[in-house]
Amino acid sequence: MLKRVAIIVATPLLILIGLKACWSIAFPTNSFRYKLTVEVNTPDGVKSGFSVVEVFETKQPRGFSGGMRIVGEAVTVDLGARGQIFVLLKNGSRQEGFNSEPGSIVYSAFPRDSRPGHRGGEALPENLKRYRDEHLVAPLRPEQMPLMVRFLDPRDPKTVSRVDPTNIAASFGPGYSFKSATLETTRAPVTVGVQRYLPSFGPETGFGEWLNKMPLWDPRAIGTADFWRRAQ
Repeated sequence: MLKRVAIIVATPLLILIGLKACWSIAFPTNSFRYKLTVEVNTPDGVKSGFSVVEVFETKQPRGFSGGMRIVGEAVTVDLGARGQIFVLLKNGSRQEGFNSEPGSIVYSAFPRDSRPGHRGGEALPENLKRYRDEHLVAPLRPEQMPLMVRFLDPRDPKTVSRVDPTNIAASFGPGYSFKSATLETTRAPVTVGVQRYLPSFGPETGFGEWLNKMPLWDPRAIGTADFWRRAQ
């Protein structure tokens, strides 16, 4: 009797395990990492920062989307007493045809196979293997940069302000300008540590209420996911 009950209980579980295994084979997840390094000219010399982000791409059934997720954080360029520039995990590109969102920036920067029916070609296994195994390097122009911001008061998240990469002096004064940005594929570990530069976004700051009143198109409409995304 107990054996029969065990079989009845175990059978659906084994079926679920089998279906999950088949699904993983039919719709595998691949990943690659990239490093974004940003340099800024200042009156005290060049200041720079970088971050390493990992992109996970899961093959989706035909007609489905949403198979991408990322782990990583924003680039922090520490300008000392002037504060920091944060290069966010958010699209800021004003160049037509270039996507600077963290999951797609590599696809925009490096040529890829674009066979018909493959969503631009980026999710093809050949491309994912190339991004994972080859060291690809490309410069980014200011117009291709992700969204860049600063905090006028480093303790108050409501003082967030956009930094124009084509006119950094407008935010920080004479002598500050965009020097360079380099995007490269890498096997280096994903970076951590941006949170030590950030203000609290907790309820005591009133940031949530302030953000709810902000139009979605406003570049100040940001959240913690634009600064860091951790492994689930």
